[in-house]
Amino acid sequence: MQLEAEKIEPLENRNVQVKQEVGKQIRNKVLQLEAEKIEPLENRNVQVKQEVGKQSITLRKKIKREQLITKVAYQIRSSLDLQEILNTTVAEIRSLFK
Repeated sequence: MQLEAEKIEPLENRNVQVKQEVGKQIRNKVLQLEAEKIEPLENRNVQVKQEVGKQSITLRKKIKREQLITKVAYQIRSSLDLQEILNTTVAEIRSLFK
């Protein structure tokens, strides 16, 4: 009986070690798979942020142009003096390019 107990105990210890090693391998594989999924998402996130930034700049420029056109159109409608209209238009276009 004592010999059997001596044989069983090392086997149980070995089983625990094997289970721990398998657990570590599984954990490492899960971390690897998560990293493989996260990296492309992070890259895409950076791309989207850059695209949004570019589109925001383009939109701001369009808004500024529309505001200028509206302002010039209003001032043209407000005055019948050609020289005043031209001066206002030139001043507004200059401010756009600054």
